[in-house]
Amino acid sequence: VFKLLSSAGDAISGLREGVIHYSQRKIFILDLEQAILIVICTPSVDISLLRMTVNVVVTTWRADSKTQKALQANFVERF
Repeated sequence: VFKLLSSAGDAISGLREGVIHYSQRKIFILDLEQAILIVICTPSVDISLLRMTVNVVVTTWRADSKTQKALQANFVERF
């Protein structure tokens, strides 16, 4: 996955989210600005339902001071 993303380079630099479909898995990727969330799923997963669930989780993370501190402590500047 990481080779695929790094080889895509500038072509995906403006994307906020993406889904990669494989025969055995789906990979949902979300750029949170402070981190990148990667969810590996079965091929049968409903991406719309997953997206709604992820939005609820991300909203909770953004409201949680401990999570925000952890994200800030582990932040790495992007190139």
